[in-house]
Parts: sequence; C-alpha cells; structure tokens
Amino acid sequence: MAAVAQTIIAGLTLGLAGHVSPWRDPVSDYAWHRGGRLLFTVAILLLLAAAAALAVAARLAALPRDPLVSTLFLLWTAGLAVVLVFRSNSSAADPTVSGEIHRAGGAVLFASLPLAAWTLSARLRTEPRWLAAAPALRR
Repeated sequence: MAAVAQTIIAGLTLGLAGHVSPWRDPVSDYAWHRGGRLLFTVAILLLLAAAAALAVAARLAALPRDPLVSTLFLLWTAGLAVVLVFRSNSSAADPTVSGEIHRAGGAVLFASLPLAAWTLSARLRTEPRWLAAAPALRR
C-alpha cells in the first residue's frame, strides 16, 4: 500500500513537473492541478491503510508497547488525516484557515514519523527478543 502511494506521488511529481516543484512546493500542491486532487487523496488513503496494517502487524509481532511510540504513530496518522481533510493554501501569499490547519497537520506528520521510528528502534534494541535484529535497527 505504501509503495503504491509512493508510486502515485512519484507519478504526480513527473507528470506535474512544470507546475509543482518538488524542491520548493509542498507535496499537497499536486491537489491544485488537474487530476492531482484525486490521486493525492488516493495516496493519502493508501498511507492511512498502511498505517492500520502496521498497527495490526505490530500487535501480531508482539512488539513491546511503549506509550511514546504509540502516541507518535497516532500523531502521524492524525497528521495524514488532517492533510487529507483540510485543503492547502493555493498560495503562500493568500493563507486560509483551512490551509494553515493543513500546514500544521503536515508539520505534525513529517515530524512525528521519524521520531516514532527512532523511538521504536531504540526501544527494540533493549528487548531480548529483538537483539538479533539490533544491528539493522541501528542503521
């Protein structure tokens, strides 16, 4: 699911290269161009489905529960949902309430996922059941 979402965003990046700069513009700007809104929405929904699948997989793998890790992953999914529900600003010079909420959701999702992964990997390195995976977790 996440790979398909990434492929969709890559396709939008290539298809809308003349309109949206991957270096200057937020990824959600694809939604302002023809066909982009639907594809962007599908990509976000796929990421939310992947998040649900990861939660189930974590439970099945008996990952140790850590409230901080859970909170950070929950913030990531909440940020994705906010980005999906609230439309971005059409221009940085013309901010809207919806656009600013969208920006805040983006900040939360982009900050929380790396912190969640880092916190989880640090936690797993101390768990005897996960010592065999510790070298890969340090990368």
